[in-house]
Amino acid sequence: MPISIRLGQQLEERLVKASHKLRVNKTEVIKRSLEAYLAQIEPGRTAYELGEGLFGADERHEADRSSTFKRRLKGRPTSLRSRRSSNVGRLKRPLEMSRRPPPAGSPVRE
Repeated sequence: MPISIRLGQQLEERLVKASHKLRVNKTEVIKRSLEAYLAQIEPGRTAYELGEGLFGADERHEADRSSTFKRRLKGRPTSLRSRRSSNVGRLKRPLEMSRRPPPAGSPVRE
């Protein structure tokens, strides 16, 4: 079905450049552009429908992990808090060692 449209000069120049780059005629560029645009604005599948085939895909058959979170957390060998505090000590040591001694004749603070 033939359709006639008016394009501004800049848009027509962009259309010509795109058709040369893709090595197709201007009509094909317009058709592809229109298909892509319409695919974006048409209502599609919901997020649930898109991921439906992925739910339960790990097949571990474990109990619901959200209901066993606290029990699993108690069984961890170290807590996150203890790891953070040990890292802080490690970071401070190199900084202290990198300090230069005060220049000769300056008062020393203790």
